Amino acid sequence: MPTTEKLRNKLMAKLTELFQLDQPDLDFGFYRIMQAKAEQVKSFIDKDLLQIIEDAFGQIDEGRKAERLIAD
Repeated sequence: MPTTEKLRNKLMAKLTELFQLDQPDLDFGFYRIMQAKAEQVKSFIDKDLLQIIEDAFGQIDEGRKAERLIAD
């Protein structure tokens, strides 16, 4: 089973690929906007998004723990 770190890295790589942040030669339409905002998008992916995911799954884990305590 993949580790959490491997899954996070895979997610970050996929998002970078989807937004095509690794292709600065695309300079038209949507891609121009994405390249102009690339640093903000990368920062969101690297920091903010991971924190949002951790918070969300942390809440789920806490909910599961509470359900187990109630069931016992």
